[in-house]
Amino acid sequence: MICFLFAMAKECVPLLKEVEVMNEKEFGYTKVYEVRKEGSEFLIAVSGIGKAFAAASIPAIVAHYEVDAFFNIGVAGSQDKSKADIFSCVIGSSYVEHDLDSSALGDPKGMVSGIDLVSLPSSKLGMHQVATACDALNIPHTFGVISSGDTFIADKQKKKEVTELFGSLSLDMESAPFAQIAYVYHVPYVSARVISDAEHPETEYLENVEEASKRASKIALQIALHCINR
Repeated sequence: MICFLFAMAKECVPLLKEVEVMNEKEFGYTKVYEVRKEGSEFLIAVSGIGKAFAAASIPAIVAHYEVDAFFNIGVAGSQDKSKADIFSCVIGSSYVEHDLDSSALGDPKGMVSGIDLVSLPSSKLGMHQVATACDALNIPHTFGVISSGDTFIADKQKKKEVTELFGSLSLDMESAPFAQIAYVYHVPYVSARVISDAEHPETEYLENVEEASKRASKIALQIALHCINR
């Protein structure tokens, strides 16, 4: 069974309207919907915003379900509008937690201690499945590094610093911690984020989040119905 991870409830509202909800469960703060559409059964999970809620959701889910793959679907900001414009999709090629910093101890910035990785992996099959879904829906897409931290970064200089350090194409608050925990649980993972904001995050996000969420939900449904086991 596959599981679509959303950070915010409003990101998955369009998807929930398209499926039959068979059951709803709560594990801590994580809400899980067991759903069905055209004979396909899958999970939709809402973790909550930020790294802690994101990280807590995966252990709760794998403790109760046999999950074959996680797809984090949602919205995010673009670091380069020429490469990832508003309403296009960035498919994570790898993930970085840009606010992790133990460099005072000699570690590289962004390194996750314990697994000692800066660049967290993305499922190649999952990346292909998301790209196939985007192609079918005529949604422009590109592959790139998605960086996460517990700050909604609107300041242009701070955005530039993250890109210079990690080569980030997109910024959000959950993709990388999802990737970290999926990695230690050995479950394939990919993030697909529809761009809601680029040059003016403080205004563009509010203007575009609803439409970006609709596109994200369309991608998830396309994956569930047409891209798994194809």
